[in-house]
Amino acid sequence: MARILVVEDNLPLAQTLVSLLTRFHEVYSAQSVREAKRKAQINTFDLVLLDRQLPDGDGLELISYFADNCNHSLRTLILSDLGQTKERIEGLEEGSDDYLAKPFSLEELSLRVQGLLSKDKRLPNSTLRCGVLTYDVETRHLSIKNRLAVILTKRVGSLMEQFMRYPNHILTRESLIRAIYDDNYGPSSRDPKSIDVLVSRLKKTTTRIFVIRE
Repeated sequence: MARILVVEDNLPLAQTLVSLLTRFHEVYSAQSVREAKRKAQINTFDLVLLDRQLPDGDGLELISYFADNCNHSLRTLILSDLGQTKERIEGLEEGSDDYLAKPFSLEELSLRVQGLLSKDKRLPNSTLRCGVLTYDVETRHLSIKNRLAVILTKRVGSLMEQFMRYPNHILTRESLIRAIYDDNYGPSSRDPKSIDVLVSRLKKTTTRIFVIRE
């Protein structure tokens, strides 16, 4: 039985989700960013279903909060009216594990939840080295000459992991998409532009830290 947090200010929808999920899981609910943070401080969750348009802010800000303050195995599934490709890419890049645009079927939601909870987030060979770079895939710490330089976001970190695991290899967008996003993710995560965004952000990050270290 997993412990799930539903962050949704639409009460009828929240009640429907809680009712659906409590058949098999322990479910909590929150209606705002502030309430979600408070519940995350006193509970350990396996999955968060997250609305973006909350009364006190964009639910996306909770993703970085969870990454910094919660267990590394926590997964997030965004449920939002903001369903354009750009908005879905934004959510995935911020670190959400999946993105489901409203309206959605409860059957599809159940399958997404099942897929996210069944996927083991623990990664083998967590410390990768290439030249002067060292990257820990569990903590997402990127170091230069054994000195911590930066903590990468989840998606940028997944991209860095692929580059570190396969140096001197040509990695296509399709291969990177398969490695970073599993089969449970929606069509938006398969957009090649999402890889371009990640590559651009990784370039900016690594360029900055090399300049600082030099």
